[in-house]
Amino acid sequence: MLNYYDKLRVSSNFTKKELKLAFFERINEFPPSKSPMEFKEIREAYETLNNENSRINYDNTLKCSIDIAVILREAEKVDSPIDKEKYFGAAHKYDSHNEALLEKYGYSLFNSEKYKMAVSQFKKLIEMNPKNENYYRFLAASLLQVNETDSRIEPLCRKAIKINQHYPGSYLTLSIYYNSMECKEKAIAILDQGIADDEKIDFDDLVYLFEKFWLFMLWNQPRNVMQVVSQIREIIDREQDPVARYAQTEFAAFGLMEFMSLFPENTDYEIVLMGMRAIQSIKPREEISGIIERLTVQKRAIQQVERLSNDEKFKSIFIKICAISVVVKNTYYGGAGACSDIDSQAEQAIINDQSTTTEMLDDLDHIRSHYYSIYKLHPEHFEGIGSKLKHGSSVNSKSSPGPDSCYIATAIYGSCEATQVVALKRFRDEILATTNLGRVFIKCYYWLGPKLAKFTVTHSVISRIVKRILNTIVSYCK
Repeated sequence: MLNYYDKLRVSSNFTKKELKLAFFERINEFPPSKSPMEFKEIREAYETLNNENSRINYDNTLKCSIDIAVILREAEKVDSPIDKEKYFGAAHKYDSHNEALLEKYGYSLFNSEKYKMAVSQFKKLIEMNPKNENYYRFLAASLLQVNETDSRIEPLCRKAIKINQHYPGSYLTLSIYYNSMECKEKAIAILDQGIADDEKIDFDDLVYLFEKFWLFMLWNQPRNVMQVVSQIREIIDREQDPVARYAQTEFAAFGLMEFMSLFPENTDYEIVLMGMRAIQSIKPREEISGIIERLTVQKRAIQQVERLSNDEKFKSIFIKICAISVVVKNTYYGGAGACSDIDSQAEQAIINDQSTTTEMLDDLDHIRSHYYSIYKLHPEHFEGIGSKLKHGSSVNSKSSPGPDSCYIATAIYGSCEATQVVALKRFRDEILATTNLGRVFIKCYYWLGPKLAKFTVTHSVISRIVKRILNTIVSYCK
């Protein structure tokens, strides 16, 4: 917004005489014959500020624009979708007719999982600009999160496709909708239509193919999965531009890695490693080397789990379960402590295990010498158990969870080091632990926590509800 005070070089508490002098100085500097546009702005500034009513209206508008600019600058500094939504929500109250601002607010609502509010916001945006395909697509995606069988989703996606048939998001949202309705053939057909409508083979095709990859994996159709992987490799091999080739290869390999972390039993490690090595050959990077090494170790560890499970030499049930748990957690959760069936088995093993300290130490050596790929995934874990055994700690006796345990939050956010988990621990220590009722709640939580966490992560709807509740508590803690 044009600042008329700066344009005339006057302060906000000018006198009429000062305003008039400033106006004549500026039009002498920018006469209409030489600078018609500058002259027009100077005259507009003078006429606005010279009239009392128009000046009051202008001052109010200027204040709003300055406040909005400050809020938007602050929003750029934060990474959390919840924090961004707060800033954009505050900014949009100043100017409810600014489409660009309302658009940012709509996306922030969607990203912070406030889907019902996002539905309302994108409806308003469609009224303001009915030719923006993004608004139809995000309205459909928001409805999909609120009610995945909502009949409005398909026509909204079709409308977005009609406006811009080269936009992958609309096809993907519609495919997800068809899958939720158990229309498998339609889910694949709309992705194939997206590839056909795109007319040329490019990066967008990888987006469609990866969605097909995920669907075939979920439907347990390994033959179709391998066909899609072959198509992905063909697109990458066909690319002549080394920069584009690198981007496509990185996208493919990391996409495979992401799926591997969620569905390790269905993952072809050789394909993932092949993609990683392709990235390294195009543009070597240190982190790629580290990932390749970790994947190689993890692949060997997975192969050793079955042999370990049938190994009769183990005297300690606890050590054996811990070894399997390390592989499961590293594969499913990238090393983050999270709940799984293995966790509950390990807890029961601690209660039932009657092995002596010497026998358990022998089993640790057995892991180190015969299952080194498993040991290498998390050596600190095994060394920690060994240290406790040597110093007389009762690792094989029933005990309460440690002071840092936060089962449900860790399961929801994926890591015990996530900022949200840290905030919730602080809430526990600084607020709950200071009252009698709070301490009772903490004890009950530690007793029920593992079972509740396991139930939460296996039910997506419950998981989303719990995450919203935790997000509210986290925002309160901040």
